[in-house]
Amino acid sequence: MKNKIKNKKKRLIATGLIMGSIGLGLFGHKDREYNPIFSINYECHNNLEPFASYRSGNVYIVSDSDLKSVKTIVKPNDIIVIDRRDADNPDMVVFNSSLIWDKDIIDDVLNILLTYEEMYPSNWNRSIESLRNEWICHNIAYKLGYDRDDTLSADLDNDESIYFDHKVLTKILRN
Repeated sequence: MKNKIKNKKKRLIATGLIMGSIGLGLFGHKDREYNPIFSINYECHNNLEPFASYRSGNVYIVSDSDLKSVKTIVKPNDIIVIDRRDADNPDMVVFNSSLIWDKDIIDDVLNILLTYEEMYPSNWNRSIESLRNEWICHNIAYKLGYDRDDTLSADLDNDESIYFDHKVLTKILRN
């Protein structure tokens, strides 16, 4: 019982430090030099073609119904994003995002998503900073073993408040 309480305390401290670091921008996103390396495929005519290329592969933006088909053609470094922006709370889901920690790749993908939003407008309304913070919070929650089914892929909808709420820490500690 003592070890269980001690482990919970350690996780709380680590999580608090990480979440606080994200909130303060201490992961170096603001001060680092970012050189975007991506291109948009303006010839993309369907979901089975990449919407864009980034420094290590392609980015496919697909509907839920095309996910299964796209999974059969993507290469290991390709990224799949599920476009669920037709819902009441528009959502872009970066499939298996918890496997991606490289800051430049994260920024490339997020800039691609913002370009996609410009080309195909919806009422999805997020800043790159809030998208990046949510992605990183998903990654941290996944690494800590919190609700792995839900934290494996970042669902970047318009409601970002959950990642900056004390409830997340409480939920992580209950596991």
